[in-house]
Amino acid sequence: MRQYSQAIPLINPEAGWVILSPAETRIRQKIEEAGVPLKEWDVNIYRGVLTGYNDAFIIDGVTKDELIRQDPKSAEIIRPILRGKDIKPYIAEYADKWLINAHNGLRATKLERVNVPLDYPIVFEYLDQEKFKPLLQNREDKGSHWTNLRNCAYFQDFEKPKIIYPEITKFLPFVYDEKKYFLNNKTFFMVGSHLKYLASLFNSTLFKAIFKGYFPDLGEDRRELRKVFFEQVKIIIPAFIIEETLGAIVDEISVRKGMAASTAKLEAEIDHIIYKLYNLNEEEIEFVKSAGLI
Repeated sequence: MRQYSQAIPLINPEAGWVILSPAETRIRQKIEEAGVPLKEWDVNIYRGVLTGYNDAFIIDGVTKDELIRQDPKSAEIIRPILRGKDIKPYIAEYADKWLINAHNGLRATKLERVNVPLDYPIVFEYLDQEKFKPLLQNREDKGSHWTNLRNCAYFQDFEKPKIIYPEITKFLPFVYDEKKYFLNNKTFFMVGSHLKYLASLFNSTLFKAIFKGYFPDLGEDRRELRKVFFEQVKIIIPAFIIEETLGAIVDEISVRKGMAASTAKLEAEIDHIIYKLYNLNEEEIEFVKSAGLI
């Protein structure tokens, strides 16, 4: 029961005011006082690939296999890609989608752009189809040649360990990824340090119940997780042993979800550790459990 409620600003000051119970007010104060904004962590946040025309550059497994059958060299520039809707808590439901990664090179490392017509003739033949070519030539998001993707200084970071998540979501799912997935433009990802710990926190009940206040509500409780908002999230820096423990649980959850096995006890264990980390009392924990139901 929310007796003696009071109006206080949301965690994200741009979001206005909200009526909070005393328990929720205390929890948010603990987060604000103990946490460090994510922008001050050793973490970088990036958007997924902007192709300018997904229908040409994102292909299914059958098309990928055929391009490689005709020219095995084509495999060099074809990478698995996830969409926002493929992302679930702790695991990605890969839909056999592939990106033609015809990148535009990197000046900083003197990496040359992919010369599709010269080096990948079968891929060029595919993109040169009448149904694709005019749109590819006229799109804004393109590189030096109409078969190239736009400049992207971080495209090699897709192959690093990372946390991936959708741009707009009701369910707040996050995946720690070591499978080198590329991502479409409806997703964001984080690279840097403390990633497994962050993945455990982002998937926790506390995050769903309280931290979502950092992000604008687009209606029907859908949240917009753009970088400008995520950078303001305040997170406690954990002790090494806590981070190691949470990381091990994240690994086990990922394995079990891959086997379609239950992870309820493991996720409850993460919640318990997170509650202790933020020094929540029993009343506050009960509030979080009820508010975190989605």
